[in-house]
Amino acid sequence: MEMAQDDHGLITARSPSPTGLMHTWTWEVTTSGVMLKRCVLGRDDGLPVDDVDASDFREANGLLLPHQLVLRAYGRADGKRQASRTTTCKVITYRVGDEANTPERYRIVWPVNTVVADRGTATCFVVNADGPKTIDAEEMLRLANDVPDQTP
Repeated sequence: MEMAQDDHGLITARSPSPTGLMHTWTWEVTTSGVMLKRCVLGRDDGLPVDDVDASDFREANGLLLPHQLVLRAYGRADGKRQASRTTTCKVITYRVGDEANTPERYRIVWPVNTVVADRGTATCFVVNADGPKTIDAEEMLRLANDVPDQTP
């Protein structure tokens, strides 16, 4: 992983995924250490595949935190990458230091036989009765193609 800090106190980390996509994260470290941007760049052209921008920073329990996130997914049109979907999320309230914020509260329970592709780590897994099992992309495609047709 490459890391660099600019003259404004921003730290950017870059790391390629096993699939060739370049993941970048940018943090502001002089006041709150909060992540400002996450971006995934394409392997062929280095243009964005998707990104998330944090903005509207306000204090919450002594921390400067973003109150707006803009998520963009990009597609190709006329030989260029253009935002094909933009979603804006607004934070209504933060519960910093709340005892109810436990890892168990945010745990995702996947049904057995669910195939999951974790884009953040470029890992695929299938959920078995005894828990998740890591699989390669070829196995994921095989499992996806084995799904019976559900159309009437």
